[in-house]
Amino acid sequence: MKKTSTKKHMIRWFILCLPLVLTILLRLFWNKKGFADWYASTIFPFFPNTIGRLFSPIPFSVYEWILYVLAFFCLSFLLYLLVTFIRWIYVRIQSMRGKRRKLSFRQNRSSSHKKQSLFRIIYAITFLVCWGIFLLHATDLINYRRTSVAVDFGLTMRPSSVKDLTALCEELAKDLNTLSKQIEVDEEGLLKLPSTYEQDAKKAMEQLGKTYPAFSGYYPNPKPVTFSRGMSHLNLTGMYSPFTIEANYNKDAPSYNIPYTICHELAHLKGFIREDEAGFIAYMACSSSNDPTLRYSGTLSAFIYATNALYSTGDTKDYQKIFNQLSKQVLRDIQYNSFYWNQFEGTISDVAESANDLYLKANHQEDGVQSYGRMVDLMLALYHSK
Repeated sequence: MKKTSTKKHMIRWFILCLPLVLTILLRLFWNKKGFADWYASTIFPFFPNTIGRLFSPIPFSVYEWILYVLAFFCLSFLLYLLVTFIRWIYVRIQSMRGKRRKLSFRQNRSSSHKKQSLFRIIYAITFLVCWGIFLLHATDLINYRRTSVAVDFGLTMRPSSVKDLTALCEELAKDLNTLSKQIEVDEEGLLKLPSTYEQDAKKAMEQLGKTYPAFSGYYPNPKPVTFSRGMSHLNLTGMYSPFTIEANYNKDAPSYNIPYTICHELAHLKGFIREDEAGFIAYMACSSSNDPTLRYSGTLSAFIYATNALYSTGDTKDYQKIFNQLSKQVLRDIQYNSFYWNQFEGTISDVAESANDLYLKANHQEDGVQSYGRMVDLMLALYHSK
């Protein structure tokens, strides 16, 4: 009986220590030259092909509901600890008054059972935390160390002048004016998404993989977040889950942004975690699609990034000139985008942005949230290559 109990304890400790050992090994090797690239191409695909494939058929975001359940459990556990502590204080006071000098056998047994239950709860929490830390490293953090996506696209990064940036913005504006005549609009005059937009975005990524091998392979189904309004308050259009390997998107966001966001999140599922790179991949996938809706979504998203960069240079004259050339349809979608996000400005969105900024900086994206605009450098490299 004692040997069996010892064996169970050893198995429990092994299961608990294994993810921590694996995490330490990853952190020891991930800065070694070439290791992150090797890992991304050989080990990382295991996760979308197993965990991602497992959760893909489920029509809702499993990760979203895990977060809700986790929040409820944490509050319940804290309440349980508080009640237990209050009861312990009460028993101690009663004991000091001499009203409970000796516990009965039944009370001793009940107390022992409660201790065992508390131990099991703490073990389960520790188990989940340990494996969660490992998955976070194995499916997310290590991929920040891989080589730039510019290598996969065969692009050469080099400094660009304001003149180059202006020319890029003008080219994107011309493409937008052409595409705006090919898309469908709703009763409010905004871009209308087809019912197949999720699968269209997924196909666009698969099509990109036929030209660039780094993006080939299996893609799980994208998932809309049920309470997307909450994501809007956090200034989020999409969310990659490193634990369930899901590509989640904000279904309440302006329609032009949704196909681009889906491709952006699917790019994360290929191990491209840097935000600027995932954005550029989404632009490449959308702009090379046969669907005018996706091309419009990708081009308009890229245009906003590029013109924001142009405005930050202080060249407001060319900036305004380019916007004056846009069709009414494009301007309508841009104006609605500004209106939509302005209503969520406040403390919550500021805190969320600050937290995201710290997370990005902690993972070698030194520009923090400014790295979202760095995809313009990749677009300029593509522009030069043409």
